[in-house]
Amino acid sequence: MPEYLAQTTYKVPLDPANGVFQYTKDWKGNMFLYYEAHSREGESFKYVMGGVMANQAGWLDIFPHELVLMAVSSGTIWNNSSRDIRNCQSVVSAGRPEVVGLSKCPDPMNKLGYDFFTQQPVKGLRVYYMHGVLHDCTLLIHDHITPRALAHPHTTAYDLVMMVMVAGMERTEVHLELLQSERYKLARSWRSPLAM
Repeated sequence: MPEYLAQTTYKVPLDPANGVFQYTKDWKGNMFLYYEAHSREGESFKYVMGGVMANQAGWLDIFPHELVLMAVSSGTIWNNSSRDIRNCQSVVSAGRPEVVGLSKCPDPMNKLGYDFFTQQPVKGLRVYYMHGVLHDCTLLIHDHITPRALAHPHTTAYDLVMMVMVAGMERTEVHLELLQSERYKLARSWRSPLAM
């Protein structure tokens, strides 16, 4: 990373197809395409993501979900929807086809493979749940939010991982405020006792 940053005059990478990951791997394209083309490393990445997700509180442990109809849209490679949907009445799991295909969700789960960079194909639901991705719709966001000060070391480590792997970053409280500038209203936030 230091060599990459020195070559870019220490600018924060913003292009997910041209960042630290691509420089290190000598790859043209985003991280997801890399892992599709390099299946052995892709399998390892799935297990890493599974380990990361396994010890985090599920959204059903935080948010009062009773009687909610929703669409689950997961941009993560490791799909943990089977844990997340155990008490829901009607659920559509939508995301990258290769991710949805790995889902171990029980029936009557509806699975829909689609490109989450395009418009949401499932319309008219009461709640759209996303974990790790944002869409232009009503949002229930289940994600890390970095505080303005005194962030836990794990949180800052995740932020660095996002910069290196996808030229991204963890969301901050300031990002939540930006949602309000786009006419979103922050109704409430819940915090897990496991939150860092």
